[in-house]
Amino acid sequence: MLSRRVLLGGTFARLPAIASESRVVLNIAFVQDAHAHFKPGSLDRFWREIWPEAAIALGRCGISLQTTWRTGEIRRSASSALHFTELVPHAINVVLTDHFPLVWDNGRALNGVATRYEGYTLCALALDYAHANRIPFLSVNTCLHELIHVLAGDINQRRSTQVFFGGQARESRVDVLATGLWLFGAGRGTVREQARAFTARV
Repeated sequence: MLSRRVLLGGTFARLPAIASESRVVLNIAFVQDAHAHFKPGSLDRFWREIWPEAAIALGRCGISLQTTWRTGEIRRSASSALHFTELVPHAINVVLTDHFPLVWDNGRALNGVATRYEGYTLCALALDYAHANRIPFLSVNTCLHELIHVLAGDINQRRSTQVFFGGQARESRVDVLATGLWLFGAGRGTVREQARAFTARV
């Protein structure tokens, strides 16, 4: 089994060379939920398949990833609100847990969520449901899907349960972009410029 050191540090050996002055540096802070009870193989599958696939796709866009890893907690209050610890400012915090509570995902067994939390940029992944690329335009890499939401600035837009089609349009746009990266290498410049704009904002 590969160690996190190998997976975090050696992911980009096969990436094509891109001029250093045009690359964008993106900080990713992995936070593993200390209270998660992962199904057998789900955590290993993330480090072995899901994350390397997402990291390679971003690397091919000209994005250099600086990663850290730590253990944190997802705490629940009496009101069922979730509270996250050990988050890092000026980074995309990728929180790894087993599943989301019903109050958070309305019983839909979501595999990922991208949002703003108390000023932090947050991608929470439910590894019992997360997956690598499966079906073009419909079921793409969970981690890459949520990261593109962040880079596109979707988490800064006000969402309403009544604006159904707006939400579906955002999801479709992200899935199309992720599919293009996966199958055709298309959209690399778009994602790189989104990442450049994101780093300027944070």
